Amino acid sequence: MDSESECAKQDRGRATGKDFGITLPYPGGIQDGFPPLVARAIVSHQRAKVGDVVTWTTEGEGGNGYYSFYWIGSDGLQSKYQTISIRYLEPGTKVGYVEITSNGETIVRRTEMKIVK
Repeated sequence: MDSESECAKQDRGRATGKDFGITLPYPGGIQDGFPPLVARAIVSHQRAKVGDVVTWTTEGEGGNGYYSFYWIGSDGLQSKYQTISIRYLEPGTKVGYVEITSNGETIVRRTEMKIVK
């Protein structure tokens, strides 16, 4: 994924920030004998102060049990790891998209939070 806009395109009709912390099943069935991939995006704070560290993490279930992750989002949020922590120095709404892949199945999840002064 090259940009947040690509994630946003894939995110249409899927989870939104209002779905924070809810596990949403992939609308497919069993693939190659493995259960459908289920994923969620989690942010440590819904609201934090400028200078606070915010942790973005994701969880996956199903698939073949092996997962790859790719985070992208506001103010430098970018990582290939399951968890990333960022200290935000500017107020505003911060958005994170994560792409989770297992057994050829990919899901994109979105979550958001707010940094205040």
